[in-house]
Amino acid sequence: SNDKSQEFDNLRVWRTVMQVTGKILINGQWVEGKAGIYHAANPANGQSLAPAMSMASVEQVAEAVAAAQAVAVDFRKSSLAQRADFLDECANQIMLLGDELTERVIAETGYPAARGEMERSRTCAQLRLFAETVFKGDFLDARIDKALPERKPQPRPDLRSVNQAI
Repeated sequence: SNDKSQEFDNLRVWRTVMQVTGKILINGQWVEGKAGIYHAANPANGQSLAPAMSMASVEQVAEAVAAAQAVAVDFRKSSLAQRADFLDECANQIMLLGDELTERVIAETGYPAARGEMERSRTCAQLRLFAETVFKGDFLDARIDKALPERKPQPRPDLRSVNQAI
Protein backbone atom coordinates (compact mmCIF):
# COMPACT_ATOMS: atom_id res chain seq x y z
CA SER A 1 0.00 0.00 0.00
CA ASN A 2 1.02 3.63 -0.30
CA ASP A 3 1.16 4.09 3.47
CA LYS A 4 3.46 1.08 3.81
CA SER A 5 5.70 2.42 1.05
CA GLN A 6 5.81 5.77 2.82
CA GLU A 7 6.82 4.10 6.10
CA PHE A 8 9.66 2.28 4.36
CA ASP A 9 10.66 5.42 2.46
CA ASN A 10 10.90 7.15 5.84
CA LEU A 11 13.22 4.39 7.05
CA ARG A 12 15.37 4.79 3.95
CA VAL A 13 15.54 8.54 4.57
CA TRP A 14 16.74 7.82 8.10
CA ARG A 15 19.49 5.67 6.59
CA THR A 16 20.74 8.51 4.46
CA VAL A 17 21.08 10.71 7.55
CA MET A 18 21.90 7.92 10.01
CA GLN A 19 25.10 9.19 11.47
CA VAL A 20 25.95 9.35 15.13
CA THR A 21 25.03 12.96 15.78
CA GLY A 22 24.00 12.87 19.43
CA LYS A 23 20.50 14.04 18.52
CA ILE A 24 17.33 12.25 19.54
CA LEU A 25 14.45 11.23 17.29
CA ILE A 26 11.08 12.64 18.30
CA ASN A 27 8.06 12.39 16.05
CA GLY A 28 10.18 11.78 12.97
CA GLN A 29 12.54 14.70 13.57
CA TRP A 30 16.13 14.64 14.82
CA VAL A 31 16.40 17.24 17.60
CA GLU A 32 18.84 18.33 20.29
CA GLY A 33 17.89 17.18 23.76
CA LYS A 34 17.01 19.93 26.21
CA ALA A 35 18.21 18.22 29.41
CA GLY A 36 21.95 18.34 28.84
CA ILE A 37 24.52 16.09 27.23
CA TYR A 38 26.72 13.15 28.06
CA HIS A 39 29.60 11.37 26.37
CA ALA A 40 29.78 7.63 25.88
CA ALA A 41 33.16 6.23 26.88
CA ASN A 42 35.11 3.38 25.38
CA PRO A 43 35.46 0.89 28.24
CA ALA A 44 38.59 -0.62 26.69
CA ASN A 45 40.60 2.61 26.98
CA GLY A 46 38.39 5.13 28.81
CA GLN A 47 38.39 7.47 25.78
CA SER A 48 35.41 9.81 25.57
CA LEU A 49 33.51 9.24 22.35
CA ALA A 50 32.25 12.01 20.10
CA PRO A 51 29.77 13.42 19.60
CA ALA A 52 28.11 14.43 22.83
CA MET A 53 24.76 12.70 23.25
CA SER A 54 21.63 14.71 23.96
CA MET A 55 19.46 13.98 26.95
CA ALA A 56 15.71 14.44 26.52
CA SER A 57 13.83 16.72 28.85
CA VAL A 58 10.67 15.58 30.60
CA GLU A 59 8.69 17.57 28.02
CA GLN A 60 10.54 15.91 25.13
CA VAL A 61 9.87 12.46 26.58
CA ALA A 62 6.17 13.36 26.87
CA GLU A 63 6.19 14.58 23.25
CA ALA A 64 7.85 11.35 22.08
CA VAL A 65 5.34 9.23 24.01
CA ALA A 66 2.40 11.20 22.59
CA ALA A 67 3.75 10.77 19.05
CA ALA A 68 4.24 7.03 19.59
CA GLN A 69 0.72 6.69 20.98
CA ALA A 70 -0.71 8.48 17.94
CA VAL A 71 1.15 6.22 15.52
CA ALA A 72 0.21 3.13 17.52
CA VAL A 73 -3.48 3.77 16.78
CA ASP A 74 -2.84 3.48 13.04
CA PHE A 75 -0.25 0.72 13.37
CA ARG A 76 -2.75 -1.39 15.29
CA LYS A 77 -5.02 -1.27 12.23
CA SER A 78 -2.29 -2.62 9.95
CA SER A 79 -2.37 -6.21 8.77
CA LEU A 80 -0.10 -8.87 10.22
CA ALA A 81 1.71 -8.99 6.87
CA GLN A 82 2.36 -5.23 7.03
CA ARG A 83 3.69 -5.52 10.56
CA ALA A 84 5.93 -8.43 9.59
CA ASP A 85 7.20 -6.49 6.57
CA PHE A 86 7.96 -3.53 8.83
CA LEU A 87 10.04 -5.70 11.17
CA ASP A 88 11.87 -7.27 8.21
CA GLU A 89 12.60 -3.81 6.84
CA CYS A 90 13.96 -2.71 10.24
CA ALA A 91 16.38 -5.65 10.09
CA ASN A 92 17.34 -4.72 6.53
CA GLN A 93 18.03 -1.13 7.55
CA ILE A 94 20.18 -2.22 10.48
CA MET A 95 22.26 -4.35 8.12
CA LEU A 96 22.55 -1.43 5.68
CA LEU A 97 24.17 0.65 8.41
CA GLY A 98 27.19 -1.56 7.80
CA ASP A 99 30.51 -0.99 9.48
CA GLU A 100 29.48 2.36 10.96
CA LEU A 101 27.12 0.64 13.37
CA THR A 102 29.48 -2.20 14.18
CA GLU A 103 32.37 0.19 14.85
CA ARG A 104 30.21 2.25 17.20
CA VAL A 105 29.09 -0.87 19.08
CA ILE A 106 32.73 -1.89 19.46
CA ALA A 107 33.73 1.58 20.66
CA GLU A 108 30.88 1.83 23.20
CA THR A 109 31.15 -1.69 24.59
CA GLY A 110 34.77 -2.69 24.19
CA TYR A 111 33.63 -5.82 22.35
CA PRO A 112 35.99 -7.39 19.85
CA ALA A 113 34.99 -6.84 16.21
CA ALA A 114 33.54 -10.34 15.79
CA ARG A 115 31.29 -9.87 18.83
CA GLY A 116 30.13 -6.46 17.58
CA GLU A 117 29.14 -7.97 14.24
CA MET A 118 27.51 -10.93 15.98
CA GLU A 119 25.36 -8.57 18.06
CA ARG A 120 24.12 -6.84 14.90
CA SER A 121 23.45 -10.18 13.19
CA ARG A 122 21.67 -11.55 16.27
CA THR A 123 19.47 -8.47 16.53
CA CYS A 124 18.47 -8.76 12.87
CA ALA A 125 17.82 -12.48 13.22
CA GLN A 126 15.56 -11.80 16.20
CA LEU A 127 13.67 -9.12 14.27
CA ARG A 128 13.17 -11.54 11.38
CA LEU A 129 12.07 -14.32 13.71
CA PHE A 130 9.60 -11.99 15.36
CA ALA A 131 8.37 -10.90 11.90
CA GLU A 132 7.72 -14.56 11.06
CA THR A 133 5.84 -15.01 14.34
CA VAL A 134 3.76 -11.90 13.67
CA PHE A 135 3.00 -13.00 10.11
CA LYS A 136 1.77 -16.44 11.25
CA GLY A 137 -0.44 -14.84 13.93
CA ASP A 138 -0.08 -17.73 16.38
CA PHE A 139 0.43 -15.26 19.24
CA LEU A 140 -3.16 -14.08 18.75
CA ASP A 141 -4.40 -17.42 20.09
CA ALA A 142 -7.56 -17.06 17.98
CA ARG A 143 -10.32 -19.39 19.11
CA ILE A 144 -13.71 -20.21 17.68
CA ASP A 145 -16.04 -22.36 19.72
CA LYS A 146 -19.03 -23.00 17.49
CA ALA A 147 -22.50 -22.82 18.88
CA LEU A 148 -24.04 -26.00 20.19
CA PRO A 149 -27.77 -25.26 20.14
CA GLU A 150 -28.71 -28.82 21.19
CA ARG A 151 -26.36 -28.90 24.21
CA LYS A 152 -28.02 -29.75 27.52
CA PRO A 153 -28.81 -28.43 30.00
CA GLN A 154 -28.31 -25.19 28.08
CA PRO A 155 -27.25 -24.34 24.49
CA ARG A 156 -23.75 -22.94 24.01
CA PRO A 157 -23.56 -19.72 22.03
CA ASP A 158 -20.94 -19.12 19.33
CA LEU A 159 -17.84 -17.94 21.22
CA ARG A 160 -14.88 -16.23 19.56
CA SER A 161 -11.77 -14.75 21.13
CA VAL A 162 -8.44 -13.34 20.10
CA ASN A 163 -5.60 -11.78 22.09
CA GLN A 164 -5.32 -8.02 21.68
CA ALA A 165 -2.74 -5.59 22.91
CA ILE A 166 -3.80 -3.24 25.67
